[in-house]
Amino acid sequence: NTLGLDKYAGTIAPRGSLEFPWQSSLDLKIKQVLPGFRSDDEVIITLGIENILNMINDDWGVIEYGYYSGRIPVIDLYIHEGKYTYNKLAFGYSLDDPMNINTSFTQSVWRAQLGFVYKF
Repeated sequence: NTLGLDKYAGTIAPRGSLEFPWQSSLDLKIKQVLPGFRSDDEVIITLGIENILNMINDDWGVIEYGYYSGRIPVIDLYIHEGKYTYNKLAFGYSLDDPMNINTSFTQSVWRAQLGFVYKF
């Protein structure tokens, strides 16, 4: 019932019947061109912020992922001497988190970069 699979009881759930969390990220880049010391010179200042949503609110811009093959291993099943036996849940499967959702901490943080260029 955790995943809503109760409506497929006794059958195989169709492909695409489960969904992973949405991922959202927003990047911002600001570029300003200023005059230099001589008439043909210019100063370029850039500010780039990756995942500005996460900078505004820690709960936004969080990238979560799961097992994307379309299949979720639930039990370890063995065939021994023509008999099907299983004795445990599959490795990494949890009844509390059946989709095995993980958070990518490197993609979920915000980053900022400030750049200066003087063209002459």
